[in-house]
Amino acid sequence: MVDLREVVLDINRLEFFPDCFRNLRHLETLSANRNWLYEISPGIVELKSLIELNLDANFITSLPANIGDLNLTALRLSHNRLEFMEDDCLRPNLINSLAIFWVSSNNLIELPLSFVDMKCLDDMKIEYNPMRSPPMEVSERSGAKRSGAERR
Repeated sequence: MVDLREVVLDINRLEFFPDCFRNLRHLETLSANRNWLYEISPGIVELKSLIELNLDANFITSLPANIGDLNLTALRLSHNRLEFMEDDCLRPNLINSLAIFWVSSNNLIELPLSFVDMKCLDDMKIEYNPMRSPPMEVSERSGAKRSGAERR
């Protein structure tokens, strides 16, 4: 079981990830959409092979300080309760690896400052947050695709 590459736990009642998940050293995709997760364990960074983290539709209010140590290409956190993201939460690695970044339908007023340094961003969803204006960086980024209200 330690050789698993993908774990899909969607539509359950998970409140946390068990400690044994740290043993899944080859895990590339972890999906736990529509659960009862309130936090992402800081131990998630021990999953060095993880490239896709899907945690849409939970109750997550913040990100672990060390989430930027992962080399994710996709981070999906839409329909949670995120209110704030530390300015350097995408550093050191996510600014160089993240292509998909979904944080729509949260409570974010602004994006982290490290957002401007993202080099691979291709698909970003930030709609339905209480942002007072679109982030200036969004209009300056020619390579980022925008969705929802931003396309209209």
